[in-house]
Amino acid sequence: MASIEKEIKEMDGQKSFLFIMDAGKLQDNLNALIKSLMGKGMSGAVICLNKPYKSLKSSLESKKVNTKDILFIDTLSSSRTELKPKDGAIMISNPSELTSISLAAGCFAKGKTEKKFVIIDALSTLLIYNQPDSVAKFIRYMTSLTSSQGIKLMVLTTESPNDRILPKVEPFFDRIARV
Repeated sequence: MASIEKEIKEMDGQKSFLFIMDAGKLQDNLNALIKSLMGKGMSGAVICLNKPYKSLKSSLESKKVNTKDILFIDTLSSSRTELKPKDGAIMISNPSELTSISLAAGCFAKGKTEKKFVIIDALSTLLIYNQPDSVAKFIRYMTSLTSSQGIKLMVLTTESPNDRILPKVEPFFDRIARV
């Protein structure tokens, strides 16, 4: 198994990444990934499915990561969807709103800055709220959207022995790594 830091160094030329890991490593790997990308002068959007954006933002800031160039798409903190950013976040009422999440990511993708990334934290959480076929279509859309805009897409997930989604989404990624 490679480390996420090693995988980040080998990203050049590739646009879409699937990182598969143990659940216990998810938060540390997410923080390391964001810190590394921000250190490269990139701006990004993080689709928060596991932790409210304020909690993630606080965690990153405690690690000296400047979060001003990150748009958080939070699916956990609000009971209603607000596609207009406020305080660096777009609120989606829950992780089952794949269309709203796609619209929010699309707004970010069309922004003017170069060197962008989108992180989905985490594919395994989407499966709690959505059917596998819907999640596969969403991932296909996201890889297409980000690729057409020159944006790096990184999807984190945990692996379970009876995971049926990975064979459906693996073909959409340039690189798959177990970290």
